[in-house]
Amino acid sequence: MSANDKTSVGSGPGNWQTPRDLFERLNRRFAFDYDAFASHENALCRTYSTVDGTFRAIREYAPYPLEGSWMGRDQIDTLDGLRQDWDARRVFLNPPYSRGLIGAAVEKCAVSRNDAYMIAALIPDARDTAWWRSFVKPYAQDFPIGRVRFINPVTGEPGASPPGGIAVVVWTPDWMDR
Repeated sequence: MSANDKTSVGSGPGNWQTPRDLFERLNRRFAFDYDAFASHENALCRTYSTVDGTFRAIREYAPYPLEGSWMGRDQIDTLDGLRQDWDARRVFLNPPYSRGLIGAAVEKCAVSRNDAYMIAALIPDARDTAWWRSFVKPYAQDFPIGRVRFINPVTGEPGASPPGGIAVVVWTPDWMDR
């Protein structure tokens, strides 16, 4: 698999895991309670939405419907974090970086910022994109962190860095001081 599999350039899996040390540093700061785009194998919070159409909270299992989508089944599987309510949660997400999905995930962050307690995402530092200008710049704080070696979902080993840098972007409700 190439480094581009974690970006919109490649066609590999969209479930590359956040490096544990990076997540732990962010988690110490934000105390996440929900991983919005995960799999059963790579979830980093006890409550998470999975890529196979389920929502899991600790040991509870409750599927929720994926009806009414205009997308194909292979794309619906990556949208579960978009369908789940983020109300009063401390949300972490490392969404799929494919075209369309990253924009949809970032839009969900901006739209949900007043319902969630806080939202932090690892996303491409792509200030020249429409989704960044529409959903990050007006609503969030961003912290560029450079290149990240995400964990390959097949080998469990760090892969090569995706092209370009990554940013931690934080959305908070309008009533909170930034």
